Amino acid sequence: MAFPALPSSQENERFFWIQDPFGLRRSIVPLFTIDRETHLISGLGTFFLVDPFGSYLTAYHVLECPEKRQIIDRQLGTVFGMMSPGMVCGRPPIPKDSFVFIDHVDNYRGEVSDPIGRLHGRTVNRNIFDCVKFRFDPANQRVKDFTNFLPLKISGSRPKIGDRVMAIGYPNVMDVKNVREEGVLIFTEKMYGAVGEITKLFSTGRGITKPWPSFEVSCNWPGGMSGGPIFNEDGHVIGLVSSGMDPNNGDDGVGYSFWFQPLELFERWLPAVHPNNPGWIRGWAVLRRNPWHLQGLYEESLQAEVILQAIGADYEIIYGSNQYGSDDFFWSGT
Repeated sequence: MAFPALPSSQENERFFWIQDPFGLRRSIVPLFTIDRETHLISGLGTFFLVDPFGSYLTAYHVLECPEKRQIIDRQLGTVFGMMSPGMVCGRPPIPKDSFVFIDHVDNYRGEVSDPIGRLHGRTVNRNIFDCVKFRFDPANQRVKDFTNFLPLKISGSRPKIGDRVMAIGYPNVMDVKNVREEGVLIFTEKMYGAVGEITKLFSTGRGITKPWPSFEVSCNWPGGMSGGPIFNEDGHVIGLVSSGMDPNNGDDGVGYSFWFQPLELFERWLPAVHPNNPGWIRGWAVLRRNPWHLQGLYEESLQAEVILQAIGADYEIIYGSNQYGSDDFFWSGT
């Protein structure tokens, strides 16, 4: 494998337009919010699908309300993604079913070092990752149809200083225009890739305020790419865009990641993602051993039991790992 997209011969790999409406565009999506008071729409950043069951990741700060220092909720605003409308030309109306609304958000909390608070007998419990996991309304058919997830690498060999990585996201998402008199929203939907080189590794974080593992990259990662996936040259996602500083005087900018691999607990937080084999998924299979037939893989055992009851006694339910999209399946004891 290699990077999931490459620039044309006329483009610079440091920042280039990706046109892939039926591939990457179905896995990597722009994120917006509607203000509850003004009803204006704003761009937030980028998010991406990490398993076929509907789990998405983005940076925590993308969904954080700066004024209240908490995740945007139904009182602060409505958050939605714009799924790929397919191949379009010009400025056509966006199909309503392209808009999908967040149904559930999960962030990882823990005790954070606070020397002053400790002196007064206080502990601070807050989000400790610049990463959140969330799902959209499961009743939306577009959510059910989009299962093109990205292969995460959350264990094994780690990147090195000098390695090339590529981030993908939507820098134009921050330039949404609300045209009040016409009641329309104008958004230039362009997905970009940006290649850079790792310059520093921070496996234990970058201090008290940024305690999550990170690596620094010499790159050009504009604001709207926050939350987007970062690929290694094997085509595996090893982190997401956390922050960046713009290029200056012709030099590259600097980008920082949220890095998955140093966090052992990340495996438990994403139980469907196989920790050692990017692109493999863990779940409950309904299968027949002889002749071999893998009917399907399900996130919950109850889902598998419903299917089992419908298709007959020759099948059974086994928890294991599947190279998604194939009949390959392994479980303990095989």
